[in-house]
Amino acid sequence: MIRAIVVSMLLAYAGPAAAQFITGNKLLDMCQERNRFALGYTVAVTDWVMTELKSEVCIPSTVTSGQMHDIICGYLTKYPDRRHAPAHFSGAQALIEAFPCSK
Repeated sequence: MIRAIVVSMLLAYAGPAAAQFITGNKLLDMCQERNRFALGYTVAVTDWVMTELKSEVCIPSTVTSGQMHDIICGYLTKYPDRRHAPAHFSGAQALIEAFPCSK
């Protein structure tokens, strides 16, 4: 159910420019505005990371969506030189750095 809501939010927001990625700059702007889309986007990125990069990131089940949002938005604040890239790349890197799996 949550996935369906997040996907519908992403599709509604994307409109005719659906082929373009949201950059870190754009996501950070939305983070600073406390935009609900930013929260939905960070939840979607987290879901993608946990599915596709599960060997690289070990996120505890007790971490909340708000914490994921703060980690990703904080990463964009900390690394301004990486904001030009698609936001999901920076989001993935933020989560890998925050929750690396033990080797």
